[in-house]
Amino acid sequence: MCELDRRTFLKTVPGAAVLAGELLYGARAHAQGPPLKIGAPLPLSGPAAPLGQHSLWGTQAALRIIEGRGGIAGRPVQLIVEDDGGRPADAVKIMRKMILQDGVDAIVGGASSVDTVPMLPVAEETQTLLLVTVAESDVITAAKCNRYTFRLTPDARAKARAMAPFLTAKVAKKWQFLYWDNAYGQSMLKWFTEDLRKAGGEVVEGIPIPAGTADYSSYLAKLRPEGEAPGLFHSVAGGDALRLGKQIGEFGLQKRYKLAGTCDVIFPETFDEQAPALDGAFIVEQYPVKEMPPLDTAADREFRKVFREVSQGVPAGPHSYAGYESTFIFKRAVEASGYTTRKDTLKAVAAIEGMTGQKSVEFPQGPFTMRKEDHQGLLNLYIWQLRNGQAHMLSVVSASDSGYPPAGSCKMS
Repeated sequence: MCELDRRTFLKTVPGAAVLAGELLYGARAHAQGPPLKIGAPLPLSGPAAPLGQHSLWGTQAALRIIEGRGGIAGRPVQLIVEDDGGRPADAVKIMRKMILQDGVDAIVGGASSVDTVPMLPVAEETQTLLLVTVAESDVITAAKCNRYTFRLTPDARAKARAMAPFLTAKVAKKWQFLYWDNAYGQSMLKWFTEDLRKAGGEVVEGIPIPAGTADYSSYLAKLRPEGEAPGLFHSVAGGDALRLGKQIGEFGLQKRYKLAGTCDVIFPETFDEQAPALDGAFIVEQYPVKEMPPLDTAADREFRKVFREVSQGVPAGPHSYAGYESTFIFKRAVEASGYTTRKDTLKAVAAIEGMTGQKSVEFPQGPFTMRKEDHQGLLNLYIWQLRNGQAHMLSVVSASDSGYPPAGSCKMS
């Protein structure tokens, strides 16, 4: 089992970014004028490295296509990348540097809730467009929302609404949660507890696990017998999810409990290694780790092809599409608003508010709406099961079924 953390992720995954860097896109297609600059502060090391790396590859794949089309509004694009290690203080420091020194036009980043939430006030203070890629804490488009921040990827609320009725109807009524003890995991526990209850189920045990845990045996020992609560929900992310999954297999828990989880349970680059330990698991994702109907169209194949070219062979997965699509959202906003410099940021913001898109090469995930009230993306979710090393699609949950009203705590300034 690969241990995708600071020590091993960058050396085990081909094409992984190692150092901060800058790349210019558009020059080969004769784009003109000064480059637009996109900053990408991401966790490329530490427990959240897989999330950050897939976000980066997604943005790079989008820019490869954009380059072939002559840039954005005829201008080349400069991508500035730095590793924040998943550390909040470093994320804030890097973001400020990108804005104040490098002069970026927008930030496409925020792959972990831990380092994303502290970035939100920086976007508001500096009036900089922030397109969050993967981070799923509910507070990002609720209590911590602001005019300059958007998030395409669904958060814990949407995933709970999509999956809780399915779990209670078809899998189990009583659940135990192994969750990351941070903003991400706490949001998952909070909303799944509420929506399982609404659907006639319940969470009978919540077991918090600190990020960076190396040995999960003491936490697994806290699980109640399967006769009391047969459902076991895996809500640990990043490289930690790989270690937890491995120990679930070593303890044989996949044979005793009915497993479930979100997009962080299994990764495309380690799918075959992880599959035996997670056999039978039900997973809700925004973009599955395997190409399967209905996400096997020509648009999906083109996205996955370009992604593999950028990642040097690593397949796309649920953490790949958001950086990719967010980059195209930035492109559409610039071109629709007539954006030229940072003084036009609010024009770009207005262009994104209420933006919709249909399934295409630019938006392979499917149709989306960027809600104006809270800047949250609304899109389809997919429930599938891992059986005998294969992924089987079970349900497509529309945005109308997984969506939720804007949080009353979101106050746009």
